[in-house]
Amino acid sequence: MSYYFTLQWRRYSRWIKEQGINPWLGLFLLGIGFIVCSKLLFYKLEVASWVYLGCLFYAVGILSGKERNDKLKMLSQKGIYRKWRVIENVIVGSPFVIYLVYERAIWEAVIGFVLMLGLSQLNGRIWRMRTIPSPFGRIPFEGIVGFRRTIILFILYYFLLIKSIQVDNVNLGLVVLVFTFATQLSFYLKPEHENFVWIFSLSRNQFIKHKWKHAILVATVLSIPFAVILSCFYPTYLAWIFAVSFIGYAWIIFAVLTKYASFPKEMNVIQGFIFAFSIILFPLMIFFIPLFYRRALRKLEHYME
Repeated sequence: MSYYFTLQWRRYSRWIKEQGINPWLGLFLLGIGFIVCSKLLFYKLEVASWVYLGCLFYAVGILSGKERNDKLKMLSQKGIYRKWRVIENVIVGSPFVIYLVYERAIWEAVIGFVLMLGLSQLNGRIWRMRTIPSPFGRIPFEGIVGFRRTIILFILYYFLLIKSIQVDNVNLGLVVLVFTFATQLSFYLKPEHENFVWIFSLSRNQFIKHKWKHAILVATVLSIPFAVILSCFYPTYLAWIFAVSFIGYAWIIFAVLTKYASFPKEMNVIQGFIFAFSIILFPLMIFFIPLFYRRALRKLEHYME
């Protein structure tokens, strides 16, 4: 059993070293980022503990993917496989449960603990349901794959939106709107195979505009309903709703550029930090968008024109 986790550590260490960062330093920075984000979440939201449970469910749910678990079964005997799954879920879920206890959200921590152990026994069945219909069948794959992977989160966001209206908390509603755009950023982190770029008979500029157009369409379908509902219940906050939506669209445009600025590889750690800080500090994004646009054009030169 230790061989499997040693192998996972070596894979992580190899990847992080390729980015020029010490593996232990990478873990330390990840831990600091987790604590800071958790603290901000509980500081800003009254229902942060339930959002946290949704994040825990999503994080450990990824480990229950069918394809991933089929491979694990091939590599292990049944008894060892179950131990692997329990340990993996505990490693991923424990930080969430511990922080819930720290915030004195005891019942939520208990629910998180049950989820953490319960999902380890599903062996991929949680994702073996019938294919989820997608409203993005005629556009590039990012919208289809991203929507199906995050649909649970969007259901949670609608629940939080309803709660914000019930308790007359427009700030919670605005935070939910921010989360809808932030979730979509994950749609554009992983690059496709080169062939899926090469098949386009477009110039580099046309290709990027094509990706922008469909990314904006996806954002409109997934996020604008939240903005419209908030506008109906809080018309005096229309300027704030518009500002959040504008920044959200800018995030999406920047995410597409970041993806192709490092194509065909995934963004490295330096690009990841630039991306993260530009998302947090919007003025930085205005500076980096032209730079990333030119870099994306250079990266696509080999595949187009």
